[in-house]
Amino acid sequence: MSVIKNWIPHKRLPSCSLRELLTRFLDITTPSTQSLLQYFADTATNEEDILKLTLLATVSSYK
Repeated sequence: MSVIKNWIPHKRLPSCSLRELLTRFLDITTPSTQSLLQYFADTATNEEDILKLTLLATVSSYK
């Protein structure tokens, strides 16, 4: 996956602030999916973070 460097408005969806997104749509009570953890690993810049996130994204470590 590549990192998107800019935001493109979508006509169907209204714009909202980052605060609103995090307040209304982020569920911190549910563990992250393996695919989300892998995405974070792919976009991380710190080598230690990449290794930890990649480990968490594997099937054996996820359970």
